[in-house]
Amino acid sequence: MFTEAMVIEIRDVNKQKYVFYTRCDIDVPSNPPSLSAFLIEKLNLADVAISGNQFSFRYLFKYSYLKQTEIDNEDIMREKDWPHNLKRKATFEIIFNLFDATLDGYKDTLKKKAAERDKLNIRLQGIKDFLINSDLTDMAEYTKQAKS
Repeated sequence: MFTEAMVIEIRDVNKQKYVFYTRCDIDVPSNPPSLSAFLIEKLNLADVAISGNQFSFRYLFKYSYLKQTEIDNEDIMREKDWPHNLKRKATFEIIFNLFDATLDGYKDTLKKKAAERDKLNIRLQGIKDFLINSDLTDMAEYTKQAKS
């Protein structure tokens, strides 16, 4: 088993190089300096528990490499075997909740931007109507009227 500490670096785009960020142990997420705890923290899942156990990045990671035959299978990764399904079902709920929360955030932003666009369109139409009613259709005409 791999037991050496892992060094995590971040890319400094200004210096065009990687710089030291932190060291992480390969251990369970209950160990704060572990890689799992670091990744779970970055995903904002630090307070999540499944079946009384702290959520581990390993729960998510194993679903990153599913084969097509396992996805299309009626018994995907032995979910009919309920002891194995206990954490699996909760993990999928967490994954889908993350996507749902992100999607809801995008929908809210889209609604706000659409309302903002509608307000700007109303203002634009008001300005256009004002200019047309004032016979100020171009800049040259405006400057001519302003001088007189």
